[in-house]
Amino acid sequence: MKKSIVALLLIGLSILLISCSADSLDKTFIVDKDFAESDVRFISIDTFTVEMSTIKLDSVITSGGNKLLIGQYTDPVFGKVTSSAFMTFIPKTYTISEEAVFDSIVLSLKYDGYFYGDTLRPKTVLVQKLSKELKLGPQQTAFYNTSEVPTFSPILASKTFNPRISKDSLTLKLDPVFGKDLFDKFRGGTIRTDEDLKEFFKGLKLFPGADENASLIAFKGANSFIRMYYSKPDQPNDKKTFLQLEFDSKDTGAKSFNQIIGDRSGTPLSGLLPQNKSLSSTALDNLSFLQGGAGIAAKVRFPHIRTISQINGGKGHVFNAKMKIKLSQAYYTNKLYLSDSLQVFVVDGNNNIINEYIDSKGKKIKASVAKQDKEFNEVFLILPVDVFLQKIINEGNYLEYGLLVLPYSSQYGNRMVLNGEHNPEYSSNLKVIYATYDK
Repeated sequence: MKKSIVALLLIGLSILLISCSADSLDKTFIVDKDFAESDVRFISIDTFTVEMSTIKLDSVITSGGNKLLIGQYTDPVFGKVTSSAFMTFIPKTYTISEEAVFDSIVLSLKYDGYFYGDTLRPKTVLVQKLSKELKLGPQQTAFYNTSEVPTFSPILASKTFNPRISKDSLTLKLDPVFGKDLFDKFRGGTIRTDEDLKEFFKGLKLFPGADENASLIAFKGANSFIRMYYSKPDQPNDKKTFLQLEFDSKDTGAKSFNQIIGDRSGTPLSGLLPQNKSLSSTALDNLSFLQGGAGIAAKVRFPHIRTISQINGGKGHVFNAKMKIKLSQAYYTNKLYLSDSLQVFVVDGNNNIINEYIDSKGKKIKASVAKQDKEFNEVFLILPVDVFLQKIINEGNYLEYGLLVLPYSSQYGNRMVLNGEHNPEYSSNLKVIYATYDK
């Protein structure tokens, strides 16, 4: 007997309410003509094999944003993480009076509010001048966590401080010899254009102290600036005028980036292979790992999901499917905190990113972190996979594909440790609701 689509879905949802938790019902299910005109059964399956692993991306894009990430800390799992920021500036004006007298030069960095690590420990920020222009190559579209731009060896500034994230900004006094030379070139007319400026001042590198073990701190590039203070003979002694060089936002893709380096020697991740090789969770004590700017990502595959099509002669559809992955409390603290959500990509058999993971309407599908047992403080990562599983069933090349999970680009320092599929504490699992239909 023919039924309307609405009636079928109501019946299906009623059945699911009996056998499934409510979190498995939040989705839109698109039915085809055969499905709409058939009797429908919903089957819950949680026995499919899942393969979890960890990969190291060759590089991660870190340019094109507004975050300058500076700092260093040593993580017991991920090793030493070091981040340096590279940036360029342009002045608001090129005009300085010939009677002006140089006073001082400072760099002001606006706090972004983002941090990762122990902010109670003192930090050091050092500054060097770039010796080469921060410029994309002919075939280059971005800068990466592995990019490098050479600098002159003299230190223009060094400041050790206790971070105050809630405050407005951090100010560093730059080398007055550097400041006076730059000031004289403006005042004398040697620097009159952006191109003139690049001949003498190509930008700055901001980096942490070599022995630092504290935190990663972010500053807002667009709200950071250099000021050259000067005085004029016709103004009071206590009054200073300034020329301001601002963050160059004309082409953010080429005007700033963060270099993020990980030293994983002596850690469980020291054996990470090139991007085209995955390290299984079983080889990592039944754990999988991810870390934003360092390019460490968790990968999930479903090698046998196609056998589901043997049910009812292939007359069926993945109605709902979610991965539930527990996060061990041993690997996160208030200082090394968890992200609320993670981005997800589709990757091929060689771990090349194919595209972002999206639904039928083009909306990005993300993985979410949820506390599901407040009494025991249990935290889980929930990854919707129904769209991907149906792709594997329908499209031949998807069988070797997987889903890659990692923090969003705005959370370069964030890291996470996931229980693997055979973890004795709580094995990650896949629950599939499969809808079958008969005419």
